[in-house]
Amino acid sequence: MEKQTDIQAALDAGMLIGNQTIDINGVPVVLLPEGAKAETLEHLRDTPRRIKTSRALRTVEDFIAYHNRYANQDSTILADIDAGKFTSLLDYHHSNGEAQNCDHVATYTCPETSEWQAWKRQSNNWMGQTDFAEFLQDNHLQIYKPKAGEFTPEELDVVLDKLPDSTTMIEIAATLEVTSNSKVTSGQNLHNGAMKIAYTDEVDGRAGANSEIEIPTYFLLGIQLFKGGAHYMILARLKYRKDGPTIKLRYELVRPHKAHERAVLDVITRLRGEAPKKDAEGNPTEETLPGIATGHIYEIVS
Repeated sequence: MEKQTDIQAALDAGMLIGNQTIDINGVPVVLLPEGAKAETLEHLRDTPRRIKTSRALRTVEDFIAYHNRYANQDSTILADIDAGKFTSLLDYHHSNGEAQNCDHVATYTCPETSEWQAWKRQSNNWMGQTDFAEFLQDNHLQIYKPKAGEFTPEELDVVLDKLPDSTTMIEIAATLEVTSNSKVTSGQNLHNGAMKIAYTDEVDGRAGANSEIEIPTYFLLGIQLFKGGAHYMILARLKYRKDGPTIKLRYELVRPHKAHERAVLDVITRLRGEAPKKDAEGNPTEETLPGIATGHIYEIVS
């Protein structure tokens, strides 16, 4: 209350003085005669009283470096897992409860790879056989067949040796193109986790010999979610339906939000300086990558 009285007294004095410069809490202020409007002259100081800026950093390494350059013991990083966004409040409130301005901010938003965006965009969308085949051919590099013991599905009971590799998926895509002018006669799920589709070739309006194609119920993606980040394995469920003489197909990513969550939590591990370095062959070592040198990290709700 006393501080407010002092400021008011300075303003009252300035109104009497007119176009004179006065000082309020170290900031030069001039009172203009029109209605005694107060104008700060902060821009006339040699240096500003505090940093007021917001910087968006491109990589997690740049984010860490920028934070470490300006951070103090009260600087705080807020991690929004759902949005994949990190906000460093470098002039955050003091731990003793003293409020600060929170004007110096750095942000990092996990940038998704174009491959991950493509797989998410097409998930749950029905496609014709030709479109589906072209999509698989364009994105086969992300289809991954794990080695024994490398991946244990948490969500589904999947026979690992029935998961196809990228070569198999390309062959399936090519076969599907061949059947695009055929008539689908039946489809059934097999006990080994695959689907069998029977179709009949039509030549000159007559039914030809029956053919069958076996496609997997599931396949696995080994995909980099964020640019510069690690690769994650995500299960996809393959579905089909008869559409007149042909079929339509789609895939469903199984719990993709869990992969996103794991990827963001790995960034938090990186910020905390707990992520292991890797050798030339990609194996983790006993050393860790550098993280933030000072300050705090809190996970928040979007």
